[in-house]
Amino acid sequence: MWATVALAAGCATSTIASVLPQARTAAQLPLRVFDKTPGGMSIASLPRATPNVVRVALYIDAGSRDAAIPETATLSAWLAAQSINPAIEATVYPDATELVLSCSTKALPACVEQLARALAFRNPEPDAVTEARTRLRDGQRRALAQEPLAPLDQLALRSLLGDAAAGFFPLGTLDSDLSAAGEAVPQFLEHHYGPLRALLVAAGDVEPGALRDLAQMHFVRAPNAVLSRTTRNLV
Repeated sequence: MWATVALAAGCATSTIASVLPQARTAAQLPLRVFDKTPGGMSIASLPRATPNVVRVALYIDAGSRDAAIPETATLSAWLAAQSINPAIEATVYPDATELVLSCSTKALPACVEQLARALAFRNPEPDAVTEARTRLRDGQRRALAQEPLAPLDQLALRSLLGDAAAGFFPLGTLDSDLSAAGEAVPQFLEHHYGPLRALLVAAGDVEPGALRDLAQMHFVRAPNAVLSRTTRNLV
């Protein structure tokens, strides 16, 4: 009798296991997968055991050091993100720009499509530029209130690097010419935003092959940057 019960229990367990979905564990996932689209755009997939959650980031190899006025890079990223989806988080560094969206696995195609449109963005509306300049000036004031000694850091770096030091501060300074920075946005986008100067990264519940197909489908429509990545020196 016990053998019969044990056999029945084993059959029941086997049946349940075959019906229930099998969760992906971290041990079953590749740590990272690097790839490129047929058009040459770089992609990185970071599969993780986070069911139905994906964080997608687009890295552009242009930052505040690439702009004649550092704030132009920040305004460009903000305007590109805001024009497509206000949920896109745009962050500018001295040598790179990051556009990020968090989404469900089902919404991944829409997220990739929106980031591709942001990369292809070129001509902001005048009212949008005005709003972005106001936001940037407010950001400069808040940053100064939080770090009142920051101007001393800027002066110290300027003493070492000269005028090139300004590029290490994407928010710029309160005495900067934001009107000129805003006028330079279309040219900055044209010169630096393009698939061959970008890296698409998806971390979470993502299949590398599916990400590659989505990137090829959507980023092929984005124009390439006019300029290639420049060689960067410290000074």
